[in-house]
Amino acid sequence: MVKWQRQLKPGNEVRDFYIKLPIPLDFRVYFFNISNPEEVKQGEKPILKQIGPYCYDAYKEKINVEDDKDNDTLTYNPYDTYFFNQMRTGDLSQDDYVTILHPLTVGIVNAVATQKPQYLSAVNKALPVIFKENSSIYLTAKVREILFDGVLINCNVKDFSANAVCSQFKGQPAMVEVEKNIYSFSLLGSRNGSIPTRITIHRGVKNAADIGRVVTIDNKTDLDVWPEPECNAFRGTDGWVFPSFLEKEDGIWTVASDLCRSFKAQYVEDLKFHGVVVRKYFADLGDMSSNPAEKCFCPAPEKCLPKGVMDLTKCMKVPLYCTLPHFLRADEKLLQQVEGLSPELERHIIKIYFEPLTGTPMLGQRRIQFNLQLMPIPKVAMMKTVPEALHPILWIEEGVELEGFLLKKVTSVFTLLKLMTFVRYIMLGLSIQGILYGGYKLYQESKSKKVSPVQNGTTESKNHNQGKTGGIELPSMNKRNKENTKNA
Repeated sequence: MVKWQRQLKPGNEVRDFYIKLPIPLDFRVYFFNISNPEEVKQGEKPILKQIGPYCYDAYKEKINVEDDKDNDTLTYNPYDTYFFNQMRTGDLSQDDYVTILHPLTVGIVNAVATQKPQYLSAVNKALPVIFKENSSIYLTAKVREILFDGVLINCNVKDFSANAVCSQFKGQPAMVEVEKNIYSFSLLGSRNGSIPTRITIHRGVKNAADIGRVVTIDNKTDLDVWPEPECNAFRGTDGWVFPSFLEKEDGIWTVASDLCRSFKAQYVEDLKFHGVVVRKYFADLGDMSSNPAEKCFCPAPEKCLPKGVMDLTKCMKVPLYCTLPHFLRADEKLLQQVEGLSPELERHIIKIYFEPLTGTPMLGQRRIQFNLQLMPIPKVAMMKTVPEALHPILWIEEGVELEGFLLKKVTSVFTLLKLMTFVRYIMLGLSIQGILYGGYKLYQESKSKKVSPVQNGTTESKNHNQGKTGGIELPSMNKRNKENTKNA
């Protein structure tokens, strides 16, 4: 029954929820506001203050859905839309100004320093022309501009170096050309109301254990981001549906297409959640510096990043690094490079509460922090004397907790399963009673039968209630005595 209900066949209620989640996800953004920007430019340690959360309702939908019955697959485009939720945000506002490490200026310098260092002098000349008063390693802007609305970049310049830099903006996911040579830069605008990828997954009709398992992304059966096939392989589901009856020790695998890798969540413990026994799982970014199975995530064979850090350069085409929030489960030296962070396990870990019988994630919280590498670069004036640090920009939390009618759907399945189990035990009890009663009747009947020898050596049965020994009827001793007296 559970397997049938979990199939992603047209007309199935689970499929309807899968295609369009009836409730929004809770999407939260926390900024790391810099308290001492001028001092950092002179080499002092960054002092950060977390500001947030800024809360959004994230509506998740799958569009352009196609079924392939022969291969038992479903193909779709994810379509996400975000709406600011003032009530959950509280006293904060989208019009708040924050000062964060500038993703664009620092990103450009880092990319050139890594890939084409011979052009650093040209970049040093171009940045003040393009960004003018915002030509700094830090950006001060409204929350709405940084996240979705965009910060305007004017590339109507005649300087050759500036034009060369501006030409690289075209086609970048974070950049939208709103007018000729006028660009809008935002961190999350490209995710809002866009169709980034096309994903194919198994429907679980032919094989329930395959439900949700990713087959292809953009018609590719694996990634081409990492140097080894192990890290490029799609392992697990798309994160929205899971098979039932997973073993604890196997963990839960999901494919994060936006981060270009698969993640494994490890079992922690069983607990009760809204009256349902669930399994609690944690996930992190691993340790490519010491774990042989994760060496293929190293940017180069002899250049692995510290524990808990992942390079997103090849994935996002920008020199970003992701970690867990506040450098949780990351190398201790990262915490020493900045001030103002305080990692907490339950607050900053990637977490799943999973009900194994129905394969339902009762609670999911994905938390990722985005960082830029800050390092002194002598040929670029704004970065000549900065300290070396993995500098946090912000972290996001995307989560959902089953409640209301969705929770009732899961608990109703449990109620039905409990009822079926109760009925099964009743039927089993009745069967046992029937067997015992039948055995008793057989026993009673065997007690009422007399077995006596006859002339031809066969046995003859007669009804008799006396002379019982071990369940076998013997001639009565009184009858024998009478026969002996008669013969005498």
